[in-house]
Amino acid sequence: MACIDRSPCEICKTAFSVTPWDSDEERKRKEDGPPCWSCRPEIYPENEEAVEIYSHCSGQWICGAGGVVDINMGTVLQVMDVFGVEDKKGCLMSVKIMAQEQLRKWREE
Repeated sequence: MACIDRSPCEICKTAFSVTPWDSDEERKRKEDGPPCWSCRPEIYPENEEAVEIYSHCSGQWICGAGGVVDINMGTVLQVMDVFGVEDKKGCLMSVKIMAQEQLRKWREE
């Protein structure tokens, strides 16, 4: 998953670790760690696999003359194979729902 600025979690965690060079103000800001609560929604255990697959495919969009059309399902299927997803149909439907929600948000902008 990614932080507010779309950095991978490990980069964000590193950025929020206190260093000897930090000012007092900077140390105070970092003392609670990264703001994951504002970055990552709560993910129910039954959705973790689909969210992981979506996160790996979230840059694989099919574009047409009018803009983004859909997520590349071929890529989704390949990533599911790489990660050994057993319930491919259920995972595919969940990824499709996430992609459609993203498309809806983009169209509202």
